Amino acid sequence: MNIPTDSYRNVQVRLPRSTSDSCEATEVDSELYNLNLRIVSVFVLRVISFLGASIAVLPICIKRLHIPSIIINTGKFFGTGVILATAFIHILPVAMETLTDECLPQGWKDYEAYAGLFAMLAILAMQLIEFIAHHQLHRVSIQETKVGVEEANAQHTIVSVESNQQHGHSHGLSLLQDTHNHRVTTYLLEFGIATHSVLIGVTLGTDDGSNFVALFIALCFHQFFEAIALGAQISQLQNKSILPAILMVIFFSLTTPVGIAIGIGIHLNTYNPKSEAALVSTGILDSVSGALFIYQTADALDGMLLNDGLLLDDNKKKALRNYKYAGEDQSFLAPFMYKLWALFFILVPKRISPNLVTSFGLIIVLLAFILIHINTSDDNGLNCLIYGIALFIYQTADALDGMQGKRVHMYENATTEIFDHGVDSIVTSLTSIATITRLTHIDKHLSPIYSVFVLLTSFVGFHAPTYEHVVTRKMRFQSGPCNPTEALVGMQLIYLITAIYPLIWTSEKSKLLLMIIIVPILSFSAILCFISSLKQIYIHHKGVLSMTIKSLFRGYSPLFFVIICAFFYIPCVSILYKEHSLICLLAIAIPWNYSIYRTIIAEITNDKNFDILGVLIGQCPILLPIFTAYFMPSFLMITLIISIILSGFLYVYTIHFTLTEVCHALSMKHFWTVQADFETKRKIY
Repeated sequence: MNIPTDSYRNVQVRLPRSTSDSCEATEVDSELYNLNLRIVSVFVLRVISFLGASIAVLPICIKRLHIPSIIINTGKFFGTGVILATAFIHILPVAMETLTDECLPQGWKDYEAYAGLFAMLAILAMQLIEFIAHHQLHRVSIQETKVGVEEANAQHTIVSVESNQQHGHSHGLSLLQDTHNHRVTTYLLEFGIATHSVLIGVTLGTDDGSNFVALFIALCFHQFFEAIALGAQISQLQNKSILPAILMVIFFSLTTPVGIAIGIGIHLNTYNPKSEAALVSTGILDSVSGALFIYQTADALDGMLLNDGLLLDDNKKKALRNYKYAGEDQSFLAPFMYKLWALFFILVPKRISPNLVTSFGLIIVLLAFILIHINTSDDNGLNCLIYGIALFIYQTADALDGMQGKRVHMYENATTEIFDHGVDSIVTSLTSIATITRLTHIDKHLSPIYSVFVLLTSFVGFHAPTYEHVVTRKMRFQSGPCNPTEALVGMQLIYLITAIYPLIWTSEKSKLLLMIIIVPILSFSAILCFISSLKQIYIHHKGVLSMTIKSLFRGYSPLFFVIICAFFYIPCVSILYKEHSLICLLAIAIPWNYSIYRTIIAEITNDKNFDILGVLIGQCPILLPIFTAYFMPSFLMITLIISIILSGFLYVYTIHFTLTEVCHALSMKHFWTVQADFETKRKIY
């Protein structure tokens, strides 16, 4: 069939719109673009940015405003979190999306990680800048020290001055370097935030109008919290005058308005945000800004946690060096058991740290705990025998660490108290959980309420003498079932009897009898410990009821927080508890152990103002499964795991950080080494 040429010329073929069309500049409806509203946003964002940064800067710079340190430190961490969240959630994803846009040439699409590459290069560049700056500072400081020594030589006082000069150099240079480090990273941070603020200002200024109001409101909140974060870093520059801080705040407050003004100017001319130049420049600048944020966050956390002595100030470190242990044990069994435990003392190496002896006992209990949970067979007798033997080994190691402490002159060392009492709390939790899970394995219908009751009563019995030690400066163990020696021996006997005759838990009469015995004993022990602790604290405060109540509130708030959370928590996880009792109980036990550890730190540092807020914040992960159970029950299992991970991280990190601080205060290389004075005496003799 022949088609006429003329008719062919008149045919119009409509093809789908290509992607290149969407990459071309298009005219925007001027009615949607409200110029007056954008001009107002310039001044609004400037005021918000200035106020946010000023809130963080002024209370630090103006010393007359006595702001509590907990508020200042919380603000620092909150601001650092805002910066980190902005980098990972807001900036870097946008940079990745921009540098992989469909409007870019094929060369940009072949490699999808350009944003990460530019961010990595920016971090390496910042590290190089800091290295050069620190090297220059170190060289100048050494030169100044040499000049000081030469002047001392001229005055014929070389011996005394040289020692003082070198001492001052070692400490002064360290402080100077810390200040200089923070100054460099703060300037880099302001550069990154300024770059990012200008870019989002340009975005706001060039927006066609359809999303302007929503974008403007979101940007107000974003800039306010980002300003607080930057202000928290500026406030730590330790300038002699407040003027540099004010200038930095003013500079930051101008960045977003300048960006909006640039955006308005661009909009009045032809601007294509999808052009290659716009996409590449925006993507690279966003990548660099995100890298600056991440780098500064890492540096800020390092400074706040490791250099600023957040948990242990100078007074606490002095208390550590002067620490003296005072205790009173009213146990009936301890005098007889010590004769048995002393037989094993010959197995302890003479130069080993008592902390390693305690750690050995903990490792044995941990291995037994893991083993009996891995072994899911019906042979409960073997599992109970294993754990009973592990408890005996631990109790022996717990006694031997005190003997070893006296031998190596570390009996009154603060690290031994951390290990001795801190490990005791861990073993208390593990033993309670192991007992509960064994009973649950034998009796599938065991109520979770009974399980939590066993766990909480052991918590009360342990918490009472621990906090009493903080207030009265004396560790006192009562006689009877609430004494640690009697309690551990009793648990060993229960495990031994169960190993020999495991059917005792399956017989209804025997089980009922044991329940009638165990529950009253646990209840009586917990109540007796609490009343005895209350009495001793009341006597310590010389009968002043108000001071006693205040002291009890401060010390027992973390325990009551765990108890209250447990009673809200257990009904929510009752179904999940039948199959995953271990996970459900760990979510309660770890926050309690965290509070006990913080209580021990308060005791060895003679901290009269127990940090309730800090402890409660560390226990907050337990709230996550509670809220999830009520509002999103389908996510309960995953939130339980997240809660355990968060609690465990806070607990382990706090232990690591405080042990590092304690060892530094006591001039110990590591917690597993003996004290320096013992090594010196050993070499002399």
